[in-house]
Amino acid sequence: LPVASQAKYLGTVMSYKLLEDQTVLHRIQLSKIAFHRLSRWLKGKRGMPTWQRLRIWSTCVYPVLSYGICTVGITTFGATKLQQTMDSMLRQILDNHAYVTGQSHHQALAQHGVELPLIWIVKTVDSLQQSVTQRLLYAEVHDVVHRLDWNHLSNLKAFLLAQRNTGPVEYH
Repeated sequence: LPVASQAKYLGTVMSYKLLEDQTVLHRIQLSKIAFHRLSRWLKGKRGMPTWQRLRIWSTCVYPVLSYGICTVGITTFGATKLQQTMDSMLRQILDNHAYVTGQSHHQALAQHGVELPLIWIVKTVDSLQQSVTQRLLYAEVHDVVHRLDWNHLSNLKAFLLAQRNTGPVEYH
C-alpha cells in the first residue's frame, strides 16, 4: 500500500502537518460548493425573506462548514479563514456588501441581528460538549466515548472567545 502524507477521513483531513488548517480549508471548500448550489435561493430576490435565507444557510451550508472542525481543533489561521468565509457568505445573503454600504462585517451582521461567525462556532462547540456530556451519562462503561478525551473543547471555546475579542484585523 502506498504511504500518503494526508487522507480525508470522516470529513476531516488526517495529516502529519497542520491537520487543523487542512481540515478547515477542506470544509471551506465543501461549504462553498454547497453555497454555490443554493445560491439561487440564498442570494436571490425571489420573494424569500432574509430570515428564511439565513435559515437555509444555517441548515444546509453551515453544517458542511463546521463538520469535524471542533474535533480536530482550530488554529488562529483556521479561525480567520472561517470568519472570512462566513462573513462573505452572510453578507451575500444579507445583500449588504462592504463596497456599497461601507459597513464593517460586525456592523452589517449586527444591523440584521446575525451573530458573529466565531459565536456560531462557539455555539457549535457548546452543542458538541453537551452531546458528549449526555452520551457519557448513558454510555456503558466499555463504550468508546469513555476512552476519548474531550477536554480540548473547553480550551477551543476559550480560544475562540479570545479570538473574537482580540480577533484578526477587520477585513473587507
